[in-house]
Formats: sequence, C-alpha cells, structure tokens
Amino acid sequence: MKEEERSEEREGEIVRRETNERFEEKEEVSAKLKGILF
Repeated sequence: MKEEERSEEREGEIVRRETNERFEEKEEVSAKLKGILF
C-alpha cells in the first residue's frame, strides 16, 4: 500500500467519526426537545 493511500484512508476514517459524533449530538438534542415539547 502506498503512503498516500494510507493517509487518505485515515482521513476518511476521521471524517466518518466526526460525522457520527455530529449525528449522535443531533439525536440527543432532538430527544431533549421532544422531552420538553411532549
């Protein structure tokens, strides 16, 4: 495997992790809002 490919894979993994965290935060926020509203 070339060094470039490895770093691209790593970047993809980081982006995926950040997206996941953001999604989980949104889920938490919407759950709290639903708790307040209903």
